[in-house]
Amino acid sequence: ASVGLYFLGRALRRLPLLWLGVAAGLVLALVLLLPVTTPLSAVRALWQAKSGAIRAWDWWVGYEMWRDHPAFGIGLGGYKIFFVPYKPKFLGSPRGAAYAFPFPRADQAHNEYVQVAAELGTLGALVLLGGLALLAYLGLARLTRQPDPQKRLELLLLGGGLLTALVHAVPTFPFHLPASSLAFVAILGLALSPRYGPVGSFFFNLRGIGRKAAVVFLALLGGAFALFAVRDGVADGLLLAAQASYYMGRLDQAEAQIERAVRLDFCPRVSLYWLGLIKAQAGKLAEAKEALRACLNRYRPEALYLNLAGVHLQLGEYGEARALLTELLATVPFADMARDASYYLAVVDLAEGRLLEAKTRLEELVRTDPQFERAWILLGEVAKRRYLWDEAKSHYQRALRIIEEKISLIQARLSQPLPLKEYGELQSQLGVLREMRQRALQALEGLP
Repeated sequence: ASVGLYFLGRALRRLPLLWLGVAAGLVLALVLLLPVTTPLSAVRALWQAKSGAIRAWDWWVGYEMWRDHPAFGIGLGGYKIFFVPYKPKFLGSPRGAAYAFPFPRADQAHNEYVQVAAELGTLGALVLLGGLALLAYLGLARLTRQPDPQKRLELLLLGGGLLTALVHAVPTFPFHLPASSLAFVAILGLALSPRYGPVGSFFFNLRGIGRKAAVVFLALLGGAFALFAVRDGVADGLLLAAQASYYMGRLDQAEAQIERAVRLDFCPRVSLYWLGLIKAQAGKLAEAKEALRACLNRYRPEALYLNLAGVHLQLGEYGEARALLTELLATVPFADMARDASYYLAVVDLAEGRLLEAKTRLEELVRTDPQFERAWILLGEVAKRRYLWDEAKSHYQRALRIIEEKISLIQARLSQPLPLKEYGELQSQLGVLREMRQRALQALEGLP
């Protein structure tokens, strides 16, 4: 390869028109290697094997965001916040029909250029392209004006590093990762350093009051950044502590820790979500609702829909719960989440007196998952309201058998050493199952 590049370089210096052939070869290579344009089945198969459809989904969602906000975008950092609400919009389009499979919320678009266009709009994309064009111009100018062969080679190697990062930004998100961003900035700084050519200067000669004011301003600015950084670090630690307390069942301690984490965090997102979860678990539904609804514009995972809908259900706000659950199901969530959303919709139907709609949903749920004890209990409630006593009794007894089996399995797992998170989740499940068992027993006793 090195020998081939050497002779190619000599030929290009003697016959500059050969550059046209090189450019044509590069264009042909791009056409053959890009899955959108390639006629090669092997390339398309590799694209699918490497999660190509998922990446394409991310890109199309970014396109939908840009189309709604073409000038200035949806806002910096808005891609991961509004990804889930945009999933139904994309899936409802003609091109979205091919992507109707479960896929979780994406924090990044897996394409830096798409994400810039989605978040900053056409203006941001033009600024990015202008910066890349300026970088190419400065790099080529330095390369052509450099008389030292050794330094030309160094510039070529540095340019290769920059180009690799820029190409890597097409299927991934290197500039959202600290290590990749630092490497790119370091290579860029070396390539534009005085070693390879003249550099401009940006010099201010401050004296007297101007110098003192500048020193005070920079000191205050540095202190403010340091203060925010320390507060955010402490908030992260408190979030972890609150999660640990929550899993151990210490709700009072978890509540105090998460409230302090939210106060210290510069822009609380995950901590705000956990504040809502802990408040809901503590029975403080109004505060939980306030925190979880605030997450709709800050941190919007699929689980937020279920938890917020659950709070609305307990508050008797059935319309809000139905809207959230309907939107969640339109995103084509994973099976467990879709099951829970359908169950909550059945609860809404039952609360609003739509017994047949609730029965239809629940029968579909137990047909898909015969071990879904909550659905059997609710089917018993539907049958009881329709005065079908034998059917209600059968459903409650079926639910009790499933609950007893699950309690035995969980108790067996709890007798073994477990990670704290898993232990807390199992304890929570055990408490819920015991409550459901008590509810089913009381319902059976109340039957004629």
